[in-house]
Amino acid sequence: MIFVKNLVSEKSICFWVFPILFLFFQPVGILAKGLNSDKIFLLSYQQSKLNKLEEADRQNYLINQSGFELKDDLEAGGDMKSKSKAMLLSFFLPGSGHLYAQSNTKGKIFLGVEAGLWLGFFAFRTYGSWLKNDYKNYSALHAGVILEGKYDNEDFFEDVAAYQSRDEYNQFVKFYEESDSPLYPETDFWNWEWDNQSSLKEYREIRNRKRSAYRRSLYMVGLSLANRLLSAIDAVREVKKFNRKKIFGDSFSNFRLSVNPLGHNPSIKLMFTKSF
Repeated sequence: MIFVKNLVSEKSICFWVFPILFLFFQPVGILAKGLNSDKIFLLSYQQSKLNKLEEADRQNYLINQSGFELKDDLEAGGDMKSKSKAMLLSFFLPGSGHLYAQSNTKGKIFLGVEAGLWLGFFAFRTYGSWLKNDYKNYSALHAGVILEGKYDNEDFFEDVAAYQSRDEYNQFVKFYEESDSPLYPETDFWNWEWDNQSSLKEYREIRNRKRSAYRRSLYMVGLSLANRLLSAIDAVREVKKFNRKKIFGDSFSNFRLSVNPLGHNPSIKLMFTKSF
């Protein structure tokens, strides 16, 4: 009887103790499991963030990399272009840096502008040379200038434009004794005298047109230098675009029309997608 009573008591204790222990340890286990999951998630998030930062640093390095050659292990599936090389190419021959960066349209534009500027330079120089011959021949015809022996003496033809005759020039120099200008010998070789004022005026106008043509040829040289600088700067930008495309791929956009008139919910959708 005592044994049965004790057995009943022990069974009663087991019946109540095990449910109590289960109810106590189950929340603890769930809490521990939750903490462990949170820890795993936090570690995974941190690792993902580190990976993104490393990838961003790698991409920035590739984009900003300068020099004539880039390392093969960072080329991201294709040959990268050098900003320095593109800049030097465009400075020596505008447009060549753009062709190197595969920006053919801009390259042709800069090449065309450069060719036009140099054509303008030679055109103005040639026109100026024609005018130079014209005013010298004109002085021989209307002022009796002997061209032989002094064709390249620009100081002489400058005096011919300033004075009516050789005698007028010599009198002016004698009057102003402080002048360093030499006197022309009274020989036929150095003699000139304009037939009228209209001829002298026309001679001066031809000389002025010659000077204007030569001055414009110098403008062409200045514009050519500006074109080279602009081409070099823009070529660097085109190389950056080219390298960025090599890393991230070509960006594209796409429209898609979706029509569903017979479905449960009839609809018309216009979807736009863009990849960078």
